[in-house]
Amino acid sequence: MRIWDKNKVYEEAINLVKKYGELPGRPKLKIISRLDFVMALRRHYPGQMTQLRKDLNLKAKCKPANYWTKQRVIDKTKEIISSEGKMPT
Repeated sequence: MRIWDKNKVYEEAINLVKKYGELPGRPKLKIISRLDFVMALRRHYPGQMTQLRKDLNLKAKCKPANYWTKQRVIDKTKEIISSEGKMPT
């Protein structure tokens, strides 16, 4: 049985990056039977996956919280319509 703490989560994340070439997301971690890591991340790593990726200097897989403001959605929609000629469906 592993004793998890913040440092152990960080070290295990480095091992996962070495093995898979990236830090797998939760769905992949589930597939590779690493729910122990997911639970340890939730319990012992403040900021969870987002902060861990930052600490490892890895690119985030999704936009940060509050990124998609109403104005940003409107601006992006206008940009798409301008480049495509219409709104894709």
